[in-house]
Amino acid sequence: MKKMNNKGFTLMEMLIVVAIIAVLIAIAIPVFGNQLEKAREAVDAANIRAGYAEVMADAILGDTGASVIVDQKQTKADWQTTFD
Repeated sequence: MKKMNNKGFTLMEMLIVVAIIAVLIAIAIPVFGNQLEKAREAVDAANIRAGYAEVMADAILGDTGASVIVDQKQTKADWQTTFD
């Protein structure tokens, strides 16, 4: 009698692994999207503070007509979050 050498994975094992990976990806994508939006909000807040500092420096130096345009990066409306 010849002994068979079964060193591979069965189809069921492969399907289970693919299903687990799909569930993990389905969970990770929304979390990544939320973190990306929070990063955009932080960039906008930093850009607004930098623009404010630039206008205030110009005002201290005597240029009362200075203005700064800040481009916003976030994509959601009502993006203002409270920073505690």
